[in-house]
Amino acid sequence: MSQGCWLITSLFVLCLLSYVRAEIRVVTVTFPDDNNLDDFTFEGSLYLPSTEVDGPVPGVVLIHRSGPNSRDAPMNGQNALFWGTPIPIFREIATALAEKGIAVLTYDKRSCCRYNNCYDNSYPFSGPFDFSTINVFLNDASTAARFLQNYDNVNSKAVVVAGHSQSGQFLPSMLVDNPGLLGGIMLAAPFRPIDEILEYQVQFSLELSDNLYGFHLEEAMQFYPNLKTLIELRDDVRNVASGRMNVTRGEESGVLVGGIPISFWNSWIDLADTAWENAAKISQPLLLVNGDMDSNNPVSETDMWAAYLDDIGASDRYEKKIFRCLTHAFNCIDAPDFSAPIDESAISLIVDPRLPETMAAWIKQLVVAAGAPEDSDSTPVPTTESSSANRKTDFCRVLFTLAVWTIYFGAALVHYY
Repeated sequence: MSQGCWLITSLFVLCLLSYVRAEIRVVTVTFPDDNNLDDFTFEGSLYLPSTEVDGPVPGVVLIHRSGPNSRDAPMNGQNALFWGTPIPIFREIATALAEKGIAVLTYDKRSCCRYNNCYDNSYPFSGPFDFSTINVFLNDASTAARFLQNYDNVNSKAVVVAGHSQSGQFLPSMLVDNPGLLGGIMLAAPFRPIDEILEYQVQFSLELSDNLYGFHLEEAMQFYPNLKTLIELRDDVRNVASGRMNVTRGEESGVLVGGIPISFWNSWIDLADTAWENAAKISQPLLLVNGDMDSNNPVSETDMWAAYLDDIGASDRYEKKIFRCLTHAFNCIDAPDFSAPIDESAISLIVDPRLPETMAAWIKQLVVAAGAPEDSDSTPVPTTESSSANRKTDFCRVLFTLAVWTIYFGAALVHYY
């Protein structure tokens, strides 16, 4: 009888947890580019807290790292380390934040579409991308933020933006352009220009292969298939940065570096200077986050951001959090460092819960400190709601009710016999 009671209790707890989790609503949304650049329409997912949460809720927009990225932002590795199974970073962060009462918007980057097998959306691209500068993505992120600010039951005065890697670097510029945003979270954001970051990544890979296996350049390129591509990209971007690759001549001849125009790389290189300048202009608080196992943008980048903010007298406008064992994908590698080969069993394949917990606590603290009033005048915006989310919730309600009755009669039978 004791085993039966334990089984019934376990089933009840599992059903209860499933029921509570089902209360999080995931809505499919579309919103137009409001920068008047084109007729582009973005597609994404909006994670909303339980309907039992009263009043307008705080909101977060998750903004992508470099490269084509979907609303889920999956990663299956980082510089010089691959774990195979993609981790849907944004989906996991958004789910955890919604469970803590915060609305989260994720969206497909305009460079992510069926053409490059990034995501099955309706984006119109069918050929090479011709984005001229990185400002295209900055403006897109601002569009997403304004969409969330105007969404029904989201507190427009309590919306925060969280930028991962590349977008973390342009976060200060975004906050200058959007003073109504409450704050910014810089997730593993680089401080130095992209040409210097690429140099670091190449050197890290070469030193790692030499220290672990005694490999020299040719052997290392065979061991790390992507290293040759990374070195070629480093060299090309280095030429762009030094002016040896002429932007105008490159555009006229259709020369691409890493699949994108030279002018884009120049704007990305200049992004660091712009970020430093705008960091001195903003009044919104920043949360600097990184993990000590990040081999893309190491902790030293976050430390440089903190030192810079201290130098410009902004010590009271930021907090810094460095997590032990977290990578660029925010999963944990249970190892002290990279001095020995990493065993697969040491690599977690989920976003570490400490990250969304820290983000949620900081956001809620920010809302209280700012005294951001709950505005009830937010007007609903046109959306396409995923009926499957509602069907899932209804199904879970029915399942929960059936589970309760099953457990009740099961307990009665155990007691009787």
